Amino acid sequence: MNEEQKRKYWERYLKLKHEGVKFFPDVVYKDAIVAFLIFLLLVGLAAFLGVHPEPRVDPNDTAYIPRPEWYFLFLFQFLKAVPPQLEWVGATVVPGLAILILFLLPFIDKNPYRHWSRRKIATGTMTAVVLAMVVLTIQAVRTTPPQPEKPVAQSIPQQIATGHKLFESNCAVCHGKNGEGVLVKKALSSKDVMYTHDNETLANIISFGQPEEGMQPFGTANGGSLSPDEIKAIVTFMRYTWDDRVQPPGATPTPAP
Repeated sequence: MNEEQKRKYWERYLKLKHEGVKFFPDVVYKDAIVAFLIFLLLVGLAAFLGVHPEPRVDPNDTAYIPRPEWYFLFLFQFLKAVPPQLEWVGATVVPGLAILILFLLPFIDKNPYRHWSRRKIATGTMTAVVLAMVVLTIQAVRTTPPQPEKPVAQSIPQQIATGHKLFESNCAVCHGKNGEGVLVKKALSSKDVMYTHDNETLANIISFGQPEEGMQPFGTANGGSLSPDEIKAIVTFMRYTWDDRVQPPGATPTPAP
């Protein structure tokens, strides 16, 4: 850029600065309006679309196909092409260098023009980066195998029904269909159990078992066959069925004496 270009650029800069809007309150006001509209959009999406329900995390579920969030899928797809012994290079070195190049880009491309069409290095670099991320993300989505769906009981009645079936198939042999006790002396349906054990305690007993009393662990994390959601359903069934302090869903509350 020669002196004449610098002079014209400086005159244009001063003119635009004189005619332009102020950062406060004009620009701040516009940014606040846009931020508020985006906030309303997110609230609307959460209220009307919601989040697809999934079972709680189970580290022993070998059928689950782990995948990162969508904004990391491009890096996930890129790592597929990296040899296993160089995975650390693809996960840290390459992304680090890419971020460093983007950080140094304004110092590398010292083109004085502001319009994107006249800044070929900066525009070309960012276009290549964004295009690569989009292509890798699409490839990652297309190559992801379908995730097996697991039914998740959402409402209390659904959890009670699911827990009832699971209790009969896993617990009734020892505890009886009504929790009265068959091979064990203590009845689960008694007040001694339901009044003194909260839901977390009951879930832990089912998951970890009681080896000293001959009860095996049922949680998948401890070698059993029941997932955390299935254990939760059993506990819900026990609580709403045998705890007379808890009103079943849809029941008319018992008036206090």
